[in-house]
Amino acid sequence: MATQHSRTADDPVDAGFWRRCAARLIDGLIVGAVSTLLIGLIDAFVAGNGASSSIGDIAGFAIGWLYVALQESSAMQATLGKRAMGIKVTDEEGHRIGFGRATFRFFGQLLSVAIAGIGFLMAGWTARRQALHDKLAGTLVVFRDVGPGGPVPKRRPPMPWYGWIVNLAGIGLLAYLVVLIVLLRTTYGAYEIRSQIAESLIAGDAAKLAIGEFYIHQERCPVSAVEAGFEEDEKRSDVFHVAIEPECHVVITFNGSDAVKSPLRDQRIDITMTAMPDESGLPTWRCVSTVPASYRPAGCEE
Repeated sequence: MATQHSRTADDPVDAGFWRRCAARLIDGLIVGAVSTLLIGLIDAFVAGNGASSSIGDIAGFAIGWLYVALQESSAMQATLGKRAMGIKVTDEEGHRIGFGRATFRFFGQLLSVAIAGIGFLMAGWTARRQALHDKLAGTLVVFRDVGPGGPVPKRRPPMPWYGWIVNLAGIGLLAYLVVLIVLLRTTYGAYEIRSQIAESLIAGDAAKLAIGEFYIHQERCPVSAVEAGFEEDEKRSDVFHVAIEPECHVVITFNGSDAVKSPLRDQRIDITMTAMPDESGLPTWRCVSTVPASYRPAGCEE
């Protein structure tokens, strides 16, 4: 087989991106199934012996490494997924690679993962359809019948029909995961915002209670939190501050720090006693807030 510099991406020797993608998805299913089973068994065993379950994760990674390195350095020169797609791994002269190079090629994929998968995508546009780990290891992914000194194929073998199904399933799963992640992040973000509001209102209720008790005994509003005997919980001082002001007025102010969710930064909730405690000892309160309407506490006006 000719050397690397004499071939182009249109040459029918090198396997294309989508064929390699289908092979990787098939291998991922196989390794994932075996790893899940083994990790479950190991975790169940070590849990009963008080050992760290990280052993299962290490074993799962080792399975992936050996699955790839042993098969790509074997006489078949390909994993089960690559065999299904009719492709194999060679050096840049078309020869079989050894276990050491296959191992280096496998660990080279970690770099592609670290750069958001761009290294894998390189197989779609580089001259010999090489991914980043192929370039690092000096390897090629070629069609099964290609060999050193043998005839060069006249055309690319067509993608097996099941290869397209695998790719479509993979794309569908990826799209589903992206949508799911976006929805989860949005939902969790809203939950965090409402959680911070709820915590602030609990602190505000404590301040209202202090004002009410002071008024019952003194028949007037306290001029400060100190006079009302209200001590703010310092645990949430990085998120909000609760103050008691004259005229039976409670002010909850959210900080502008990163600890506060962005819609709440520098916003405030003002709660004012509008009717003094009656015979039941319960006053009436009015709430006004600058918090965005979608998160504003129930009963609070703008």
